[in-house]
Amino acid sequence: MKLVAVLLTLLAILPTFTIHAKGNPQASQSQNPKMISSERDDSLAVLRSLHGKRERRLFRLQQWAKRLKGDMKTIYETYGFPSSRYREEMMGRVTEKWTYLSDGFEFTFRESKLIKTRRFNPSSL
Repeated sequence: MKLVAVLLTLLAILPTFTIHAKGNPQASQSQNPKMISSERDDSLAVLRSLHGKRERRLFRLQQWAKRLKGDMKTIYETYGFPSSRYREEMMGRVTEKWTYLSDGFEFTFRESKLIKTRRFNPSSL
């Protein structure tokens, strides 16, 4: 019971403080009260929902998908998470290959722009 009380106290205090680059916590009096309660609700939801290795992995994948742009986002929304991803950085350019084994597609992206699509027979694998 003491642990629960301590956690609830920390969660109540957490949104009212911000950690600056130097690591000094300062009370954020200038923040909007609605924003503070929203931040607390979000942090509570994340803390309650992440239990175990699998859930943390799924959370990271969700965050990765939110950051996608351009053609990558379109392909992800159409086909979902790829069966395999290969990321290569060469001469300052990032190239990614996404393979969808069940659908028989391989998409090649350079800097989130689709540059090549290859279709193959999934039953031949």
